[in-house]
Amino acid sequence: MRRPTFSLLALCLAVVILAGCTPSSVSDEPIPTGALAEEELQTLLGSDQAQLLSQIDVGENYILVESSYGSSANQFSLYDRTSGSLETIPTLPVYVELKEVVSPDEILLTTDGTNSESVIREVPALLRCLRTSSGFQVVREPLTYALDEAAELGSWNESAQYTLAAASVTLSGLELITRMDPAPDAEDLPPVEISSQEGELRVTIRHCTPGEGVTLAGEPSPFSPYCSGAHMDTDGDSIVLVLTLTGAAEGYILEKTACPGEGNGGSSAPAAQMAARRRPFVVGRIVTAGCR
Repeated sequence: MRRPTFSLLALCLAVVILAGCTPSSVSDEPIPTGALAEEELQTLLGSDQAQLLSQIDVGENYILVESSYGSSANQFSLYDRTSGSLETIPTLPVYVELKEVVSPDEILLTTDGTNSESVIREVPALLRCLRTSSGFQVVREPLTYALDEAAELGSWNESAQYTLAAASVTLSGLELITRMDPAPDAEDLPPVEISSQEGELRVTIRHCTPGEGVTLAGEPSPFSPYCSGAHMDTDGDSIVLVLTLTGAAEGYILEKTACPGEGNGGSSAPAAQMAARRRPFVVGRIVTAGCR
């Protein structure tokens, strides 16, 4: 019998340190069209299945090309007009959107976490694509959300039962541990939606029920300068956790990483330590915009 798997979602609220940290959005100005035909792109990629979706001039010497193969996720490539070469940015299988072209050597993309190969949804992220002598290297960074921006992560396995195993307010926010039974081949959080209204951050966990004795209440102000109160409600098969924010909280960041197992650090939360003894689990974190 397979043991249940645990996932950890840590919600950390921190103040924005510098006003200039807010990420810029894609310009609404018309995008100039390059001069690469779909047949040329197919030849460069070595596949007649490649579809040309869009292209944008990058200075005088380059074209940033967006393409896809059948049902696969889209991807971007940089075409060098001078050499005739094409460098593909390795982002498959996640779906991506262009955020900003800083230069031919630095391109910023975003992903909402969905991909073309699996129902497992990664955390939305900024993908900083840096061109090196050996090709593009992709650095994954947290996306910064304003408090009035909604976010989602996680996925749903209809054959599994999700349980909220622990919930606690920490120094930087809210820490949640969910259990999934039976354990899947690929671990993930249940569907989680984050939104805010009237000074409250609402975290809704879909298809999840509270574990025995799990509560979230009280005045956590001694532990977090960004949260003055917290409580938990249920809504059908969903759990809604509500944080009352202080004026120090101005935004949040979503992160999710593999948590080390026993003997490699683990987590300070007792339930997290229990999960680490069984098998690795997933860590998600939400922090406010910070130039960190």
